[in-house]
Parts: sequence; structure tokens; C-alpha cells
Amino acid sequence: MRRFEFSDGTSDKFWQIGQDGNTVDVCYGRIGSAGVSQSKQHADAAKATAAMDKLIREKIAKGYAETTVGASAVAVPKSAAPAAPLPAGDVAPWLAVAPLIDLPPALATKAMASRRYPGPPPSTDAAACWNLFIARVQRYADVAPDNSPPHFQDAVREAGARIGGKVRSGSAMSDLVLLAVSTLVEDRLAASDGAPFLDFLVADKGLPYALRMLIDMERVSIAEDNTRFGMCWYMRDDGIGSYSPAHDDFGTTELAMRAHLAHAPQATWEQCVAMIRAALPSLPVRRQPLFGVLLPDLPELSDALALALAPQEIDTAAWLRLSASDPAALHALEPLKPSTGYYACYMFYHLPAAVATLVQERGIGAVDLLKDGAGIDATGEALAHIGTPDALRALALACEAGKKSLKRLATAARRWPHAALAGLSELAAAKQAPAAASAVLADLVLDHADAAAAVKPWIPAPAAALLDAIGARSAAPADLAGMDDLPAVLANPPWLAPPKPGANVLSLAPLDLAPVVRWTEDERQALLKEKRYNAWPYSWKRFPGPADAAAAIAAGDVGKAVALWEAYAAGGYEIGGCVHAIADLPAPFNAAVWSAMAKYDINSPGYAIATLGLAGVPALAGMCERRPADELPYARHFGAVELAAGVARAYATLKSKTARELARAWLLANPEHAACGLIAPALGKAGNAREAAARALRLLAEAGHEALLVEVAGRYRREDADAALRALLDEDPLDRLPPKIGPLPAFWMPRNWTRPRLAGSGKALPDAALDPIGVMLRFPQADGVYPGLTHLQQACTPASLAGFAWDLFTAWTDAGADVKENWAFGALRLFGNDDIARKLTPLIRAWPGESQHQRAILGLDILCAIGTDTALMLLNGIAQKVRFKALQDSAREKIGQIAEARNLSTDELEDRLAPDLGLDEDGALLLDFGPRQFRVGFDETLKPYVRDASGARLADLPKPKRTDDDALSGAALERFKLLKKDARTIAAQQVVRLEQAMCTQRRWQPQVFFSFLAGHPLVRHLVQRLVWGAYGAGPGAPLLGCFRVGPDGALSGAGDDPFDLPPEAHIGIPHALELPAGEAAAFGQLFADYELLQPFAQIGRDTYALTALEAGALALTRWDGAKAPTGRVLGLASKGWRRGEPQDGGWIGVFYKPLADGRLLELHLDPGIVAGMPEHDPEQHLKEVRVVDGQASRRKAACYPLTTLGPIVASELIRDLQDLCA
Repeated sequence: MRRFEFSDGTSDKFWQIGQDGNTVDVCYGRIGSAGVSQSKQHADAAKATAAMDKLIREKIAKGYAETTVGASAVAVPKSAAPAAPLPAGDVAPWLAVAPLIDLPPALATKAMASRRYPGPPPSTDAAACWNLFIARVQRYADVAPDNSPPHFQDAVREAGARIGGKVRSGSAMSDLVLLAVSTLVEDRLAASDGAPFLDFLVADKGLPYALRMLIDMERVSIAEDNTRFGMCWYMRDDGIGSYSPAHDDFGTTELAMRAHLAHAPQATWEQCVAMIRAALPSLPVRRQPLFGVLLPDLPELSDALALALAPQEIDTAAWLRLSASDPAALHALEPLKPSTGYYACYMFYHLPAAVATLVQERGIGAVDLLKDGAGIDATGEALAHIGTPDALRALALACEAGKKSLKRLATAARRWPHAALAGLSELAAAKQAPAAASAVLADLVLDHADAAAAVKPWIPAPAAALLDAIGARSAAPADLAGMDDLPAVLANPPWLAPPKPGANVLSLAPLDLAPVVRWTEDERQALLKEKRYNAWPYSWKRFPGPADAAAAIAAGDVGKAVALWEAYAAGGYEIGGCVHAIADLPAPFNAAVWSAMAKYDINSPGYAIATLGLAGVPALAGMCERRPADELPYARHFGAVELAAGVARAYATLKSKTARELARAWLLANPEHAACGLIAPALGKAGNAREAAARALRLLAEAGHEALLVEVAGRYRREDADAALRALLDEDPLDRLPPKIGPLPAFWMPRNWTRPRLAGSGKALPDAALDPIGVMLRFPQADGVYPGLTHLQQACTPASLAGFAWDLFTAWTDAGADVKENWAFGALRLFGNDDIARKLTPLIRAWPGESQHQRAILGLDILCAIGTDTALMLLNGIAQKVRFKALQDSAREKIGQIAEARNLSTDELEDRLAPDLGLDEDGALLLDFGPRQFRVGFDETLKPYVRDASGARLADLPKPKRTDDDALSGAALERFKLLKKDARTIAAQQVVRLEQAMCTQRRWQPQVFFSFLAGHPLVRHLVQRLVWGAYGAGPGAPLLGCFRVGPDGALSGAGDDPFDLPPEAHIGIPHALELPAGEAAAFGQLFADYELLQPFAQIGRDTYALTALEAGALALTRWDGAKAPTGRVLGLASKGWRRGEPQDGGWIGVFYKPLADGRLLELHLDPGIVAGMPEHDPEQHLKEVRVVDGQASRRKAACYPLTTLGPIVASELIRDLQDLCA
């Protein structure tokens, strides 16, 4: 066998390999040991040879050197391919970098001691250690011994006395208890403090004694509970707890024994080893691995523990990776892996000391033991400082694990480009690289072409080929714009310009202006009756306040009364129920006490605000400063200078849209009070107050109050104040920058994204212009979009910006979608188009099922912001049908808001939401291939079809021929692809909408009908396949006549003769119950003659009626107990039914259908549907159907007889249930 050896100063390993036919044999281990043998069979000898060559190359790349004496004895079959020659040079390029490990000192110095690497010795000053311990544990002196087991109570009592009396000497049992107590304060100790009580025991009574205390402590545990009465600690008889405040497996005090053992004389060390060996069998199994970790210089102990404990799945055995050395033992530990997330199990991978120890002891060999924890910060940080492909691969596989993971990978890749190129290319070639890691690789290739060339001979052929492909793909566009061609904000970003001279700081005071109150008596009475319980006792319960305050009030001593109330509030919890006691005090005591007490949480503060009126404004100002989101609703009733600063701060800083809108509304409603209160801080010293005031003043100026601001500033009668205000209002919007501009995140790698292109020249933006885009996108947009982004939109083509924004969004999601970097998502709001809307909509529909409801809601906002017909159509599609009710309700709410803003009903808005898809006025589309043209039409479901020049209908749009124009045919194919996709979406909405319009007897005015239905290029194809009716004006008006719409837009009757629409008539879709039998038959024959299929059943639709018994009932029970598949019940959504509100556990037991008169049909189910889990109960039992009040909070209390349903509604109800149970 061929033998290879590796030594890096911290480990000495061998690796042997040989081939026997189609079998490859490997043996590896520590030099001097027998090693571990493995064999693997391959399909044939040639593949075995190739596999062996690959393994040898990998080992050489890791630094192994061949030590085989003489020529290899492996016989190579004649059919085997020759081994690939090794690349020139003795070592892989990443191994030529020195040093291969560069742990930062802050991490390296945390490594735990061993006799090989002893480090500085622990403190031997017993007195100093004791004093430090006592200083940290003083609060643990007061303890109730009865909480501990009986045999511990005396020791606990003694330990408490020793703490309280600072007594150094005591019994062994009390030493054990104090050692346990010392672990409770580990998190309050600095690293330099060591483990004070353990250090004291070693210094005062010797290492063997201290070790005996530690061994005995591992048999028991200590617990600490915090109650409303204080802290309580007690001993326990079991050894299953953790001696770490952070609940780590092993705490700082326990691990500190390792340093004492590392520095112990040989004889003492051997004595301690014997003690540990003797005690181990009697210790709880979860505590046993600690002692292997404490003896890293005795690896055979850890090897034995690993082989014994790992098969028992004892998770603490994973710690033995720090000290075990036998390959078989390490192999046994492999199933014990760390995990992150909600049920995280970090083991030791989150502890810098443990991770640094592994690197110190094993060098680059530590990578194999650390790779499973690469997504945990401490381990990832260590791997980022090891320059091998294995380390970079581990970081890449974990690059989406946490917020810092991708940044860590990107930083390491820049530090170790050769290793990163090798490691990441192999991952990517094997289709194992996360998308974010592939982006790092692509960015790296751009900057390190020479390194890529050097690495390629040392990596597998697929990885080398991938680097070539990335290099070709990632090259910058040849047609880059020059810096002189760019908008100024990109060529010379304002935030990189030298700072401009600061504005003069003026020392001004707010101006006086009489406050005003704005409420109606009804509003004031509502405040008096307010019930807001956000403080103890969280109810209506009232308390009278301090009993001795009456004397102070009788004496007229306001100050003393306030002091008594302050003492009362500080002495208990009852202040939360004192709003009536305070507000009902005589004036001026009520206002004074309320001003002092308003800093506390007090239930129903509206009572005091309504009682005090303007006298309560100072207190309200303080409330708005401290809790603006809660208290701003009260401020709307007052205009006062005192409120201005707090409201401005809320407007500038709060994230809540509702609270910011309240602040904005107050500023706009009280411009003069705002100006009097804000001009002074806006012209004062720099800081948050100045910035908030300035933003509020700009808001007022933009709202038309600039003249008022100038007039108020003139009241100071100072020219410098007038000039300063003028300068503030005239400031260039491009210079309004956030106070801090941080670095762009790790996922910002825009050079490989779609490049924005200048609209004038079509040239792509250069690299230097890309980072400014990211900087601007990160600016806060609470006051609107930064003007530089508007300049960018004006300068670049919309399509290129949309592509750039989508690549940014994809990079953000690939990197884990950190909510703090939501601006990357928000870029779609600015640059989105129809293509973005189409790609985003499926993600929005899926996100709630991935626990990303809030992201889905933001996606709805983006569709609204894009605002095109296609985007709104897709939004309406979510409103009509989606698996997740909360998302559907939000979509409906947004559709309603859009309709309200356009002064339309939701139905009227939906009439206008069908895009025309670029069809001509006849509803057709010509696709041009150059020599050949094809015309697109639509069937009864709006599915597009193609006819050639002869009029023959084709199965699909044909593929281009050599004689066709490449550009025209390519564009036509893409156009048809999008047309099919959009038509499918529109059809899903419009067919259902028109059928529901028939069932709900909706009517259209003729102008709307001809503009948005019969005249719409796409919807007209549905209109022409239906029978329409002319109805008289008003609810319940009779059917005056029926007609159809021809391809030319002309109206014709059942006899195909012209139809004249009666004056003042409205238009609807007649239900089968309304159509006279003769006309129905005639229209049916007419449609058959013209080969027109209806998009849904209208002529000949099944109709039903209630029985006489059912008509007089309050509930329809015909299907009570009938079974229906859950999937079919969910399908009721296509017939206008909606899911009820989820109850406990997401259970939905009701479906309802809105009626035109505002009432609801309510269908009850058993057992009901679990939201998001329809498979939980695959079958439902139907129960009764009721007609209920749509406005009632408890709908069962407002039921109506079934006779109140019209015949069409009753027929459709029965039809729905009949289909459900079919």
C-alpha cells in the first residue's frame, strides 16, 4: 500500500491506500497506532483506480506527503485509464499561504490549558480568591435550608453563614455547597477572575482536595428560582442539572479544573488521574465526559469514554472531541451533531474557549471536528481563520444558518481566495453549494482570475470547468458607461463629498401659543367611559390612593399632596387603579398629581384626560414622550406647544405605520402650535431632537404651510433665525442624509446581477456606480424615497432596474432574508414591473405556509405599489382564492382600499382590473415571425390558440424555421408564453366573477358594460359566449329582453336579429330561472350554430327549489350528516364561499357566503378544517345551513327564515351542496 504522512506541529497522522481489483483499501490514524481500516468496492477496476487517484490528490492537497518506500506494488489493469499527472509544484497554492491558521488573539488566548499548552497558571493567592468569591456571592447568604434534602440542610446552613460572616474555613460538605454556589455567579465574572472558589480551594487545601469536591459536586446539583419574594437556591440529590447560568453542558468553574491539572506537578497529576479513574464508574453518565475533557493529555481515557457513551446517545459525549484521539472513538462520536433553531443543541460549538482549544490542539485537523458547527458563531469565526478548502466548504454549507454566516464566508473567501476557489467550486460542481455561496464564488472569480488559474490543476475536472464557465459568465459587460455619462448622484455621491459647513446653532426657546381642545361632547364622554387595562389590577377595580393626602389638600399644600402620591406609587402596585381617585381631586391638586403620576402605567387614562382637559396637557406631553405609540391617540384632541416635540419625535422615529400616521395627522392639524414648538429645536444644537424637528417642519412646508413657518419664525425678531429657517427649508433634498451610513451587507454582490442600463445610450452601469445604488436603497423611506433613487429611475431603463431589483431580492432571500435588511425586498416596490409581479405572486401565496406571513403581507404592499393592471389583477387573484385566510383577508382589504381611493365599489374595481395584454381592438394578436405571421384567438376559457395565414387552427405556436427572422420569432415566442400565463390568470378570475355576477344578480350600467366587458380586448371573448339581459332600473326590476354580443360588438336577439337596448336599461346575466324556455332553446341553438361554448353553465343550468317544509324553517338540514371530501369543501371558494375565522388551534368550523343584501349563508362542518393542514381531517360531515346577519358579532343570534331567500339564491345554495356531496 502507498503511505502518506501529515504533521503540522500539533498532530502526526498517516494515511495508506491500496487497490485489489475493484476494491480500494484505506487505513488511517495516528502515527504509532494500528489505525482504522476501511474498504470500498467499485463497479470495475478502472473506476477503482480513478477513485484511488482522486483520494491521493485530495490528501496531497491537504498537505500529506508520500513516504512509501520503493515503487507502488499496486497492479493497474490494462483497461484502467492512466492516473492524471500531478500539477507542477510541490504543494497546492492554498498551502503556500502562511500562516494557514491566524486566529485573532482575542480568540486564541481563550484556549483551555493542557500540559502541552499550559498557558498562564491560575491564581495561587488564596486570600484574594476568597475575597473575590465573597464579593460576588453576598446575596446568596440568605437562604432557606429546608428547601434542600435533609442531609444537605446543615451544610447549606453552614455555607450561608460562611458567606454572611466571610468565614474561610468550614466542613467539606459546606465547601461542596459553596463550590456549587460559585457556579451561580459565573456569568458575573470577568475572564481574568478565573473560578474564584475553585482557585481558593486549590490554593488553600490542595489540588486533590479541590478535585474531590468537584467530583462530589458532579453527583448532585444546585437549583435557583426567582419568585416575587426574591431569589431562592437549594441543593438537589441528582446530577442531571447544569452548573452553568447559560445552561451549557459544563460551566466555567468545572472547566477551570483543567488549568490546575495542566500546571500540576507530575506526581500530583498522576494522583488526580487515579482519583478520576476510580470515581468515573459511579458518576452520572452525562457528567462523565467532563473528566475526559479535563485530561486532554490522557487521550485514551476520552477514547474509552467515547466508545462507551456514544452508542448510548449521551449528548455530552460530544465534548470528547476536544480530547479523544483514536479514529475509532472520533468516528463513534460522529452521530452527535450540534443543531440550531428553536430546539438548538450547541454542545460546545458556541463556546470560544472550546473551539479555540480544538484549533490549538489539532491545527487544520480541527476542521473535520468543527465543520458540523459552522453555522454557530464561535465555530464559524474559528473556521473563517483557517485557510483550507475544507474550512471554506464548511462555511459555505452553513452560509444561510445565521445573520453573520454569509458575511463570515465572504470575509474568509477574501482572506483565503485560493482555498475558497477550490472549496466552493467543488461544492458548486457537485450541486451542493447554497445559492449565496455560489454568489460568493462568482464574485471571487471576478477579483482573482490568477488565483483561479493556479487552483484549477489541483481540483477535480468538473470544478475546474465550472471556474472557467463562471469566469466567462461573470465578465463585466463590454459596453460600460463612463463616469461622465452617469447621473451626478452615482458619479459623485453626496455622502462621499466633503462635509458642508454646519448650520449655525441658535439658542431659542419655544414660542408661547394658547392651547386648544378639539373634541365633541360625544368624544369626551367616550374618553370618560374608556376601558384600557394595561396595568395591575388589569381590570375596572379602583383604589383610593394615599389616605393622608386629604390633610394636605385641606391645608392647600399641593407639593405635599404630590409627595404623598409619589410615595404611594413607589410603595406598591395600586397606582394602576387610581385614575378616578386622581382625576376627581379638587383643582389644582388633580392636575398636579396627574402630571406627577402619568409616568406610571395607569388604567383608563382617558378618564383623567377628559376630566382635566387643557389642565392635563403637561401630563399628556410627558405620556407622549414616554409611550408615544400608546398615548398619541389622546393628543389628537389638543393643540399645544408642549406636545410638538414628542409628536415630532414619534413621526421621525417610530416604526409603527399607525403611530406615525397619528403623529403626521397631529402636525398637519396643528401647524401653528407645531411651528411654535419646533422651530427652536430645529435650529438648535445637532442631535436627534434637531433632526426630528426639522423633518416635521419640512412636512409642514410640503403640505402648504411654508408661509406660516416663516411668519412664526419672524416672531423671534431675529434675522439669523429667519435665515436659518430659510436655509433649512431650502436644503437640497440630496443632502438630507441619515446620520449614519453603515456598510452594505454581505449578500450585496451586484457585479454578477442584471446591470442597470442608461436609457439614453443603453450602456450598462460600471462597477463603481453599483454600490451607491445599494447605499441609497438602505436610506429610510418614512418621509419618501431618497431623491437620488428618482434620478436613477429617470436615467435607467425600467426593465434593467427591475432585473437588478429582482437579483437583489433573490440574493437577500438566499442569504436568509434578514428582516433588518428588508430594504432589499422594498427595492421591488420602487423598480417592480409586470414581470416582477408575476414572479413575486407565487412566493406571496406560499410564504404563509413557510411561517412567513409578515413577508407575504409586505409582498401584497409591493403589488399595490407596482400598481399596474397586471399587478392589481394578481393581487385580486389572491383576494379571491388562496390557502391562507389571513393573507386572503389582507388582500381583500387592500383591494377595498384601492377601490375606495378610486371612488369605486370592489366589484366596479374588479371590472377594471383585467389587463388588455396588448391585444388589438378585435381582441386578437398578430405574432410576426418575419416571412410568417400567426393570429391569436381565445376559446371559451380564455385559453389562447393560434391560426396560420390560411385561418387553420394549430395545436400550438410552431417553432421557428431557418427562414424566419431570429429576432422577430424569438420575441413572438416569448410574447406568446407570457400571453398564455397572463390569460390563464385572468380566466381564473373572470370566469368565476361572471358566474357569481349571474348568481348574485349583479347589474351594470350600459356605459360600464360596453367599456369594460363587451369592449375589453380579452374579456369580450367571454362576453360573446353568454346570454345577456336588459333589466329595468332599480332593485328587483324585471327582465325586459335578452341578447348576445357579436364579434363586431353588435347586439342580437334569440332569432339573431338586431336587438335595441331599451332606454335607461341596466345589463345583467340572466339566470336559468329567469330565461324564458323558448328564448333559452333559441339561444342554445344559436350558440351551437356559431360553435360557441359557454364558459360556465348558463343555458340549461341545473335549477332547484326549497321544499314547502324547508321554506318555513330557520335552517336547511337536507344534507345534515352528509359526507364531503375536505378538498371539495375548500373548493367552495370558487363559488363565492369563504372560510370562517380560525378558532383555537386554527380550527375552522364554518364556511359562509355573502349575499347581495349584506346577509350571509352559513354552513357548519364537523369536525372542521385545520387551517394550513387540510389533510388533518380528509372528510367533513355537513351540518345545517343558516341565513344570518352579516353584521352580528354572534351570527346565530340573528337567523332568518329560508323563505327570505330569493329563488335564484336558494337554487344556487342547493346546487352548491348537491355538487359538494355528489
